[in-house]
Amino acid sequence: MKKTLIGIGLLFLAANINAQTNNLNISSSLQTVIEPTSVFNAWQIIDMSPDMQTAPCYQSTTSGQAPTPGLQPVPPVDLTNGPQPAYVVFNGLSCFPFNTIYTPYVSFTNVTNYTATFRRSFFICGNTSVDVNLAFDILCDDYIQTIRLDETTTWTINQYSVNPRVFFNQTVSLAPGLHTIDIKASNWQNPGGQYYTVQGNLMQWNPFAFRMTGSITASASVLFNFPANLNCVLPVKLVDFTSTLAGSQVNLNWKAVTEENVSTYEIEKSTDGRNYYTIGVVRAMTNVAVEKKYAFSDKNPGNTGTIYYRIKAVDINGAKTYSSVAVVRLKFSKIPVSILPNPVNNELNITVNSTQNNKGEILITDASGSTVKHLFVNFPTGQHQQKVDMAAFSAGIYFVKIKNGSTQTVLKCVKAQ
Repeated sequence: MKKTLIGIGLLFLAANINAQTNNLNISSSLQTVIEPTSVFNAWQIIDMSPDMQTAPCYQSTTSGQAPTPGLQPVPPVDLTNGPQPAYVVFNGLSCFPFNTIYTPYVSFTNVTNYTATFRRSFFICGNTSVDVNLAFDILCDDYIQTIRLDETTTWTINQYSVNPRVFFNQTVSLAPGLHTIDIKASNWQNPGGQYYTVQGNLMQWNPFAFRMTGSITASASVLFNFPANLNCVLPVKLVDFTSTLAGSQVNLNWKAVTEENVSTYEIEKSTDGRNYYTIGVVRAMTNVAVEKKYAFSDKNPGNTGTIYYRIKAVDINGAKTYSSVAVVRLKFSKIPVSILPNPVNNELNITVNSTQNNKGEILITDASGSTVKHLFVNFPTGQHQQKVDMAAFSAGIYFVKIKNGSTQTVLKCVKAQ
């Protein structure tokens, strides 16, 4: 099966075109009025600690009290398919539909177990770097840990008070392209806090919400909420981009012309067509005036469903441009398999039910597609359990691919702290 990219040529993503300006208001209060909500014009949740993912949250608990009898806990935003818009809650944004959570009794003050990271993206259009001022007034229940720019520059804040407020002001030089602001907030657990009986357990009531007024100001009118200005300098033009399902992998091929000052091509993947993550990087060839052919294989595409691919071209100055999207529909057979526990701390148990004796493999890759463990195993008829030591793995998202004869499955696994 072969799917050809519709709409030849590398273009900026275009939807919700915002006016070009030298000042962007990225206040969290805009979450309720921006239409349509997208990764470029709204605060998103991009990460949560394992404890935060399992913390109980209840409706109608906006002050210290036990939940109303009969209420059931509500889960946080689901990050299974990548970052999601933050919930609008009382006085701010949260990873929960409500701004209260309940945490177990603690013997000492702790501000590290219950964390969530909020992200806001913006775009610089142009062909030269500009000075950009970041000015934020942040309020949070309870604790601001860090502020991060483009996943490379981190300012450690670590500030808590009765009225936790952070005034942040930095000026940086930024290249054209996509940029991100990440704010990591956490819950303050206090052994001297008030405790309530919650479903038979003694739990501490904790507010959790993030609120900010802030602006991003540039020395020139080059700022966008969304990369939709086609007058921006495009470092490359694609004349072909195809995706081909070949056996258990997807082969991507593209041709490039007018390739000027391109450094790398990052291959990005999505299961919902909205939230993408990088699965590989291909270095650009030398700047010569000939058509260039590129190829990349996704060896862990998944089992069933629709997969979306796009190419991010990064030039030598850090500017980024995006391709249109290539689509592949997977129809691999799925084997009866389960993994526990998930999230995992030390040892992962993989259970496989096999209809016959087979030689197989277990391949574990990280979110970038790099292989971190590869095992060759025998799957006997019936149920077989394979233990995999993950104690030394870094915290994060991993994909566990189990090949059993001619069939395979891929499951997502979260490694806890």
